[in-house]
Amino acid sequence: MIDMTEDISARCVICKEGETSGHFVTDPSLDMIKSIKVYALKRVELGELELKPLADYMTSLSDGELSLVRYHSSCRKTIVYKQLTERAAKRSCSLLDMTFPRKVGRLSTSSDRS
Repeated sequence: MIDMTEDISARCVICKEGETSGHFVTDPSLDMIKSIKVYALKRVELGELELKPLADYMTSLSDGELSLVRYHSSCRKTIVYKQLTERAAKRSCSLLDMTFPRKVGRLSTSSDRS
C-alpha cells in the first residue's frame, strides 16, 4: 500500500514502482483512473482478494486525489482486461454451483404412478 505521506504521483498505484520500469502514464484522464478503481472493485467482489488493497486504497481517495494517481500502462491492463474479469465471474459462478449442486434427472410426480 502506498504511504500517504509520499507523493502519490511519484509511483505506479498498482505495482508501486517508479517511472523507470515500463511506460509510466504521467497525465492520465480521470476516467482512465476511475476505470482501474471500478474494475478492481468488481474483481474483488468476484473473489480476487489480491486486488483488495488496491480497491480499498483507490476507494479512499477523493476525485482530487484520484487525479494525482499515476500508473504504468501495462499494470493498468492487468486490472481492466475484460477477459480476466469474465474469468473471475465464471470462477465465481462455478464456486456457487459447487456450493449448491444442481439435481440431475427428471422430477418425479406422484400422479404418474398408478
